[in-house]
Amino acid sequence: MSRETFMQVRQWALVTGVSLSAGFFAMGWLGIRTSDFVPMVIASIAGFEMALLGRDLAEKRLRG
Repeated sequence: MSRETFMQVRQWALVTGVSLSAGFFAMGWLGIRTSDFVPMVIASIAGFEMALLGRDLAEKRLRG
């Protein structure tokens, strides 16, 4: 996978995570019951992003 494609995957993960989070909190605010699956998906996307952030920070540190 090229670096450009990888960055696009990260951007889509960010957009998806923010959208799901906003929807989840809006539904809670409106009193609509949500599935237990939604917070797990949000957490998994956040974990994916944090792992990639850690990878980027480690690469920067190794490069100088």
